[in-house]
Amino acid sequence: MASTWKGLLAAGASLLSLGLVSTGAVGALGAQAVQAAGRYGGTLNIEITNDPPGLDPATVLDNDAGYVMATLYDGLTAYKPGTTQVVPGLATHWKITNGGKTYIFYLRHGVTFSDGTPFNAQAVAQWIDHLINPKNPDYYAKQKGIQTFVPFTWGNVTGYKVLGPYTIEVNMKSPNGEFLADLAMVWDGVTSPTAVAKWGSQYYEHPSGTGPFVLEKWVKGQYLEVKANPHYWGGRPYLSSIIFQEIPNQATQFLALRTGRVDILTDVAPNEVASIRSDSHLRLLAEPGLADNAVSLPVQVKPFSDVRVRQALNYAVNKALLDKTLYGGLAQVMNSPLPKVAFGYDPKIPAYPYDPQKARQLLAAAGYPHGFTATMVVYTGARGYNPIGGQELATAIQAQLAQVGVKLKLDIVDPTTWLGMIRNPNFHLMTLTGWTGDNGDPDDMISPLFNGNAFTTGNSSHYNNPQVNALFASALESSNPAVRAHDYDIIQKKIMADAPWIFLNYPDMLRAESTSVHGFVPNPTYFYFNMNQVWLSR
Repeated sequence: MASTWKGLLAAGASLLSLGLVSTGAVGALGAQAVQAAGRYGGTLNIEITNDPPGLDPATVLDNDAGYVMATLYDGLTAYKPGTTQVVPGLATHWKITNGGKTYIFYLRHGVTFSDGTPFNAQAVAQWIDHLINPKNPDYYAKQKGIQTFVPFTWGNVTGYKVLGPYTIEVNMKSPNGEFLADLAMVWDGVTSPTAVAKWGSQYYEHPSGTGPFVLEKWVKGQYLEVKANPHYWGGRPYLSSIIFQEIPNQATQFLALRTGRVDILTDVAPNEVASIRSDSHLRLLAEPGLADNAVSLPVQVKPFSDVRVRQALNYAVNKALLDKTLYGGLAQVMNSPLPKVAFGYDPKIPAYPYDPQKARQLLAAAGYPHGFTATMVVYTGARGYNPIGGQELATAIQAQLAQVGVKLKLDIVDPTTWLGMIRNPNFHLMTLTGWTGDNGDPDDMISPLFNGNAFTTGNSSHYNNPQVNALFASALESSNPAVRAHDYDIIQKKIMADAPWIFLNYPDMLRAESTSVHGFVPNPTYFYFNMNQVWLSR
């Protein structure tokens, strides 16, 4: 992968000591970054698996929604194309003061939201207020059934102050070493305060951002069309429009790419790789990604409340065989909750080897010499961290666990139902799970999965270790790379020993495209950023 957080955090520490980060007038995503050889016009078709539950960054945590929202919104910061390196976005530069607890953002001029609302410090203030102020009539959390990342970015923020027409100050209770990276996430796209006030709880269907594209049409269960924003501050997009085609079936997804119905395949199954590589009209894009693929174990209920049972299940699953047979060698066995490309990853931590005899011994010691019966919730279709799909993976795991006496009943549900189930604080079943990193920071990668206060985001196992929680807090508040790396090393080792998951694999990030597509650079977060740079030669 092109970026590493070691270099970024070292640079961040230097910039923190200087108190200033700055760039040129246009920034890394400006017009100069667009390929000069591009051709204007045309419609790009991108496959997604499911209908997004909404398009409000503050209230939706869903990959298919994120793919679309990355084209509609900008953040105050952004990622350098193809990396998770933080660069200017809607803020051209920023100053960090007060020991890391105060950020002053200098905002880009001449930007408007898609509904015509001017982008300025007052608009940003209104956006922040609706995220942190429960008394705001448009407070995001007043909506029911939301899934949100807001507490992770904004829970530490105490207030803001407009310092000028294009200058705003943000204050925090304590330093946050992840804050600038958070602001570039698709979940922190800046929304139009006018549209939020106008649509209220229905805003999720009427998005308005400052991004390179604008929502044109949404036919539920079929497709979403976004059209080019001709006034985009980062340069007029080459494409006239993008259509996100909803294709739930994997075989149909691949057929759509082969026949030209779609130009970019978001969900590439490993068994399709050889066919893609052999087709002169197609191009495979594969690289290590910020992704974990696993089974979550409900540590709060028997028999999973016994760590010996959880460890036994890790020994009982032959992950290397799964990687070879199901993933075509395009995945690696997990030895840590952090992916190999993440800052702080420790390659010396041992993975759980395949050892069914050890698994039986542990189960017997825990009081289950003949195994037990359990239910595992399984999502349908593929996900970014599981390109083969939920049912195929679950069936293989079911067969392997049966060899040590663990009988699994599979409860197969659609992805929207599945997300609602596992993010319920009362959830207490096994489930397939996983995570794709949103910003390249280790806190974003594993805190939502294993922090004791994250039951409503990704911690479906309800793992709650006070030592790990304290280390998460310590690492987040530091801007020193060495301190953070030390804390995350302890966190990784403790989580692996406690085994709240069956740690399966790190799948490669796979995309496939038609050779008529040019300028598309996949981002390690998996989302469709910088699509104003993409053009078609057909």
